[in-house]
Amino acid sequence: MRNLPVAVPLAFTLALAFTLALGRASSGAPEREQAMRYENSAAEATRLRSGRLGSPLTAGAGAPTGRLVEGPYRKVTVVGDNPRNGIFDPSIEYGPDGIGWLAFSAVFGGDFPFGPRVETHLAKSLNHGKTWRYAGILNKSVDGRFQRSEGRWVRGSWNHEVPSLVYDPGDTGREWKVFSHRVLFLTEHERGQPQNDIPSSSITYRHAPHPTGPWSEEIGLFRGKALPARYAKNVRINLNVLHPDLSEYVVFSEPGSLEVGGVLYVSLSALKRSGSDRIVLLASDDHGESWRYVGTLARRRDARALGFRSFDASSLVEVGKRQYLIASPMKSFGRRLSYNGTVVFEIEDISSARLKRDDSGGLVAELYIAPDESIWSANGGGQGDYDEQNTRGGVVMSQAAVRDAPEIFQIFSTRRKIP
Repeated sequence: MRNLPVAVPLAFTLALAFTLALGRASSGAPEREQAMRYENSAAEATRLRSGRLGSPLTAGAGAPTGRLVEGPYRKVTVVGDNPRNGIFDPSIEYGPDGIGWLAFSAVFGGDFPFGPRVETHLAKSLNHGKTWRYAGILNKSVDGRFQRSEGRWVRGSWNHEVPSLVYDPGDTGREWKVFSHRVLFLTEHERGQPQNDIPSSSITYRHAPHPTGPWSEEIGLFRGKALPARYAKNVRINLNVLHPDLSEYVVFSEPGSLEVGGVLYVSLSALKRSGSDRIVLLASDDHGESWRYVGTLARRRDARALGFRSFDASSLVEVGKRQYLIASPMKSFGRRLSYNGTVVFEIEDISSARLKRDDSGGLVAELYIAPDESIWSANGGGQGDYDEQNTRGGVVMSQAAVRDAPEIFQIFSTRRKIP
């Protein structure tokens, strides 16, 4: 994408790809017609679909026989919440009482066809993921005047994308935590087009005794070298200096989280200017007060061995006593990147960030969940999560549905369990 210092396929950046390509709609043009005009004129969908279905992963290389999952899937509706442009980036967590909680990105507030605001909303399920009801806002979008990365003051919003909700039972009074990617969205731009100012971003978190609160103030937690000094002073940890393996990365995003044996783990996409390069794993032995680098879970070369460009949008899950990494494989088509479903990998040893591999060192995919063909569009889908108590919803996964504009962003229940 032009004018973005870092090519980041974040949930809302996907929407901006449409906006930048189209410009602003004419005052009388129907939103769906405009969105579909882009989809048809670009002729992206057919090329992306044929490329994805021909990938080595879907053909079976690296994936056990019978582990390919295909749609159609069931759309997730959050009763009582209706953000204009939809919901995305699901994170599911169940407590010991069997109540399910879904944190997600709510996208709204725009004239056409995508909102400039992204917040973290919360939903609740009393029937193991069959239905969900709105339960509140965890991170609000904040409007104001901000200094962007090159120094100019503009109007915009602090948005919160790609949340990760986790239950940390040993941290009394702070058992629930939500991590998110805080990014500056610019409503003013020299071309009159809005966009994310990706360098002005960091990973933040909040904690609470219960998902309904009260939640703490936002805590700036992780950052990379791209964050301007004006905002960096409010973020605790510069990951570039935490470990030499992290020194070259400009932005960290797409958190996943999991508590195992009293240790709190967070996975992150580590990004170069060309986009996601690897998924790294951090750990805290004191419930988030201090952090250490564990290692790299997956690299670009692992994705390329399976026919993809890279991995992004990670989640960490536990089933029984076994842990899994969920990630979305990316494919590049010219200057475009597309999410291409959800891949599940078993973690052989989370304490050393070691995934299960074959004799040649290649990753072994336990499960590949393909995007729903019935709503396939150029931006694809795949950001997903799972909890073993979500028995009536299974793995949940995001997918863009241009045909449903302005409600482009959607979440689906695949009803597939792991493993």
